[in-house]
Amino acid sequence: QRIALFIATSGVRPTKDNTPQIRGQVLRALEDEVLELQEAKKHKLTATKVEVDKALQNIADDNKLSIDQIMKTIGQAGVTPVTFRQQVTAQIIWQKPQLYWE
Repeated sequence: QRIALFIATSGVRPTKDNTPQIRGQVLRALEDEVLELQEAKKHKLTATKVEVDKALQNIADDNKLSIDQIMKTIGQAGVTPVTFRQQVTAQIIWQKPQLYWE
């Protein structure tokens, strides 16, 4: 699903030549995300539903779409809303100011 999400949101078209590179890049990003979330959990950091909803709205606004249209687009690419929300949640948590990490 993460590969499908990358393809759906990046504008990159997979080919026989670039698919292994895309897969590797996406897997590294997912590994980083898991490590980031583990570290955040140690510090009891989370992202609220309100924070995630706001981030999703910002993504939709940036793309001149509604959240429903974004979810439909990624759904057509084979990505569940849960996967997308998980990625957005991880980004929010990792971007929290350093003072929360101490």
